[in-house]
Amino acid sequence: MSNLSTTSGEVFYERICQFISTYVKSNNVLGNIEKADLPEFIAIWQSYKLMIKWIVHLFMHLESSVIRLNELLTLTSVALVNFQQSVYSTFHSNLTALCLSLILKEREGELIDVSLLQESLQIYLMMGLASMIDTAFATEKREKLKNIDAALRVYEYTSFYLRDYEGAILQSTRDFYQHKSSEWLGSMDVPSYINRVREALQQEEARCAQYLSSGTKPKLVRVVLVECVVAHSDHIFDAARDMLWAMYDNSQSEDTFEFPAEKTSLVQSLYRLCCQSQALEPGQTAYQLATRMRS
Repeated sequence: MSNLSTTSGEVFYERICQFISTYVKSNNVLGNIEKADLPEFIAIWQSYKLMIKWIVHLFMHLESSVIRLNELLTLTSVALVNFQQSVYSTFHSNLTALCLSLILKEREGELIDVSLLQESLQIYLMMGLASMIDTAFATEKREKLKNIDAALRVYEYTSFYLRDYEGAILQSTRDFYQHKSSEWLGSMDVPSYINRVREALQQEEARCAQYLSSGTKPKLVRVVLVECVVAHSDHIFDAARDMLWAMYDNSQSEDTFEFPAEKTSLVQSLYRLCCQSQALEPGQTAYQLATRMRS
C-alpha cells in the first residue's frame, strides 16, 4: 500500500474521510450521545479517539505521501473537525450542564470522579482546536497545526472553552457563593466566616489546578471574593469592628500595634481578603484597617 499512486491515494484518503464522517453521524456516536450522562459522554469520546488512533496507525503511509504532498488535513484533524461539526456543535450545552452539575456536587462535599472533568476539559480544548484547523489549515498557520499535541499546548486557551464552558462556570460559581455566603454569615461569627472563605478560595484554586484552564483561576478567585467579601463588606466590618478595636486598644502604642498570638492569624486573613477583593487599597496597614472599622 505504500506504493499507492497519488491519484489512487487521494481516492483512498477520501474514502477514509467519508468513513469517519459516517461513523460520527451513526448511532455509535451521534445516536448515543443525546441522552448520555457525563460518564457515557466521556466514554463515547474516548472510544472515538481510540478508533481514530488506530485508523491513523493503520494508514500512516498516507501522512508521508498523499497528505503531505497534497497539503491535506491529517486524519486526526479530519476526525476532530467531524466531531466538532456533527456532535459538539449540537450537544456542547449538554456537556456543560453535566460538568456544572458534577462541580456543584463537589462543592457540596460529595466525592466525584475528577477524571471526567479532566477529560471534558480536553474536549473543549480540542474542539476549539478543530475549529481553528477547519478555518486556518489552508493558510500560513497550517504548519503550527500539524502536530495536534503541540497545537494543544500552544492554543490551550481556546475560544470554545471561553465561550461554552468558562463563562458558565463563573456564573454557576457566582450563584453558588451568593447563596452560600449569606447562609454562612447567618450561621457563624465573623472569625469562622473568614476561615470558611479562606477554605473556599483554596478549594476553588485546587479545582482550577485539577480540571480547569489555568487562565480561569484569577477569574474564579475574583468571583468568590466579590460574592463573599465585597458583597458583605459592611456587615463584616461592622461585626469585626469591636473585636479588632478592642485588640488595638490593648496595644501599647500605634507603632507597636500587636494582636494576641491566637488572633494574629485571623486579622491577617481578614486583611488579606480585604486587599485581594480591593475592599482595602494595597499597602494599607493593619492599624489603618482598625481605624477604618472604628469610624
